[in-house]
Amino acid sequence: MLRPLPDGIQDFEDLRNRNCVYVDKTQHIFNLINGGKYLFFARPRRFGKSLMLTTLKAAFEGKKVLFEGLWLHENYDFAIKPVIHINFNQIDTKDGRFKENFVRHLEKQAILAGIEIETSSPANSFQSLVEQLHARGGPVSLLVDEYDKPITDYIGEEFKAQRDDHIRVLRSVYSSIKGLDLFLHSVVITGVSKFGKLSIFSDLNNIYDASMNRQHTLLCGYTKEEIEFNFPEYIQEVCTEMEITLERFWELTKFWYNGYSWDGINRVYCPYSFLIFLKRKEYLSFWYETGTPTFLIQLIREQQVSVLDMEYLEAEGSILSSSDVNAPGSIGLMFQTGYLTIKAREPEFDNYILGFPNEEVRLAFTKNILQDYIGIPEFVNGLSHRIRRGLLKQDWNLLISEMNRTFSSIPYEIFPREERYMHSLAHMMLMSSGLFTQSQLQTSVGRMDTVVTYKDLVFLFEFKVKGQGSAEEALEQAKSYTEQYGDKQITCFGIIFDVKNKCISDWAVE
Repeated sequence: MLRPLPDGIQDFEDLRNRNCVYVDKTQHIFNLINGGKYLFFARPRRFGKSLMLTTLKAAFEGKKVLFEGLWLHENYDFAIKPVIHINFNQIDTKDGRFKENFVRHLEKQAILAGIEIETSSPANSFQSLVEQLHARGGPVSLLVDEYDKPITDYIGEEFKAQRDDHIRVLRSVYSSIKGLDLFLHSVVITGVSKFGKLSIFSDLNNIYDASMNRQHTLLCGYTKEEIEFNFPEYIQEVCTEMEITLERFWELTKFWYNGYSWDGINRVYCPYSFLIFLKRKEYLSFWYETGTPTFLIQLIREQQVSVLDMEYLEAEGSILSSSDVNAPGSIGLMFQTGYLTIKAREPEFDNYILGFPNEEVRLAFTKNILQDYIGIPEFVNGLSHRIRRGLLKQDWNLLISEMNRTFSSIPYEIFPREERYMHSLAHMMLMSSGLFTQSQLQTSVGRMDTVVTYKDLVFLFEFKVKGQGSAEEALEQAKSYTEQYGDKQITCFGIIFDVKNKCISDWAVE
């Protein structure tokens, strides 16, 4: 009988008691906590941060039996230490009672420890809890999960008052940590984003940000070797049910779920997506289905970031490691939240090349952007199916009419009259079909606008603006790129955009 998969389980003790598969990250965790007393570590959601902290919690509490068979079992003394575990996922930040809810969260931990604490404010409750736990058991280990949730729940100018209130509360708590240094054994803080201009950690000037340290790139996420070692029976089950070879399994799984990197060299799979895939046995977007931050989609639209640019972006290291909550940049937030990853690094210039990590993110993000522009989720889902049908059934009238219907559905006030915008929208429509779509591909004879591939089928698109050439001229240009596709079945399109009337005014196909 197969051991249960740990999907959705974020507590280490619960996972081990259920005898779930556990990918042993304890050596990586040990290396992290040996890196300093005050540590910050950022990763996107669904990457195992909560599991990492509860693993630390179990180790600090001396629960050695839970670590049998794991690296840490033979390499750690398991001396018992008091632990404060602040998990902002368990604190309601949206009912207008954040301070009271924060105090209640700390009070619950005091009750479990059999002590009474001050409850006048989160800062006083926190300080009282640290001091009393220290009096009982020595230096305290502080673990903070999703520190930024009370902030990211209120991104946007319209939420500034609530956000500022939460920031004041958090700052009052974190600023007291420095004064409690003698009472603390270690501090590990995790989150998605690092908001460098909040001064939340201003008094913790010795906190070390380990997020981009190459030593810790494999701490969260699964490597291929870890998957092969821990899930062989599940992999065989998938191959049998989907009727694919092991080679094909790895090709598709890498394409859909691999690619996340924090150093441009080592790449990992998203644990959540991979585990759900093993259960569903379908290559779909799972991580993305758990919720895309609305503020991020709005930010991308406001800053007019094109999906075409997201396959290849350059950014300085400072943009990736920190954000200003009052004026967030879309590129930095997209990296921190997992929608972009490091493709390559130029350390001598502190420069990074970014792009989508995999097809799961690429496809789902495209659909979300389209959905934001159009405003009707059902329209986008139907559009995806109709675009796919038009291409695979060679129903060119259906394909063009759906593209025109989409162009016309977008309100004029958010529709820039630019060729690049229409090209970007066309790219998103074609990508939403689920067929592999690439744009701005450089060849020996020029740059292809867009190419869509499926098995032995290739669709080449060349776009021009009305008044700058005919559909036939665009078609001839598309045909000039066919040589590299050999004996595949190739269809070429020449398409003319009417930017003023936001439509395709003419097209030719061969």
